[in-house]
Amino acid sequence: MKRVLKTMLFLVVVGLLVYGFVPAANATVSGVCSNCHTMHYSQNGTTPAGASGGPNGHLTLSSCLGCHGASGSTVGGAPNIFGTATITAGGTFNTATASTMAKRHDVTDVFAGGDTTYGANGTPGNSGSLITLNPNQLNCAGTTGCHGDHTAGKTTSDAGIKGFHHSKTAGYRYLQTSAGTAITGLKSSDWEATVSATNHNVYSADTNNGISRLCAQCHGAFHGTGTGTGDTAIWNGSAWIRHPVEMGFGGLTGGTASIAADYVNTPFGFANADFATVTPTSAYTATSGSGANVVCVSCHRAHGSANDDILRFAYSTQIAGGGGSTGCLNCHVNQR
Repeated sequence: MKRVLKTMLFLVVVGLLVYGFVPAANATVSGVCSNCHTMHYSQNGTTPAGASGGPNGHLTLSSCLGCHGASGSTVGGAPNIFGTATITAGGTFNTATASTMAKRHDVTDVFAGGDTTYGANGTPGNSGSLITLNPNQLNCAGTTGCHGDHTAGKTTSDAGIKGFHHSKTAGYRYLQTSAGTAITGLKSSDWEATVSATNHNVYSADTNNGISRLCAQCHGAFHGTGTGTGDTAIWNGSAWIRHPVEMGFGGLTGGTASIAADYVNTPFGFANADFATVTPTSAYTATSGSGANVVCVSCHRAHGSANDDILRFAYSTQIAGGGGSTGCLNCHVNQR
């Protein structure tokens, strides 16, 4: 019996060493292959059940929008990026909620022609960016996309996302920098459809592979470290001139010992060792000197929202001295 147990333990250890261990919160797509793929795009002489817009690349039943589209979680439980009643962490592309270009990232896969608001001026804050991009070029994935591979030549979302759904090193939400550095993060089990203290994303505030580094691909000036008054300056030597990100809550105001988390309106990011102490099912707060940081998604959503600038809250209704603790006032407690 002891020999059998030792053998079983040995096989488990070898399996972990050979195949690696992926925490459940970051697991890649798994399950029945036919949920997503079809060999010939034909079944009994007709299009396979659940298929759309095909035949599609990589033998898939549907494209990005076929799986994540307006009809909901159509394939393998994929999240709906057009939600209205239920809006997940990334926000929504649904025009009933995100009604103008100011409220959305107009990706060409969804909106023909992309975003025409900025034109030749490029993306806001594009000085110092890692990718040169006009808003009318933005895809879901690829060279000019957010997800997948950003190397040259990945001109379509299909080319940019190839292989990522099954990769153990693809990065949080299949996000990487243009240099191929995987973005670090931990995932809510339902993409924050039921966000709470025990069900939420955990964002990394690491300066190299945190979520804000992904945003800096196109909005580099808003992620700068420079001083003075130039395009990439966030500090003029005596005061912030652009809102800092990836900076800890070192000076909590008003004698406040900690700032309560608002997982919907102002989630925090965590840097270095502190990131390892937070899980998608554990509550967190920001304390002075802790690893809690402001990150881009503390204020913004990625796809779209009901507010201008894709904000999580309405900036124009923030009132200093008016009480409340939502949005800006969740962190700036003296201004309440």
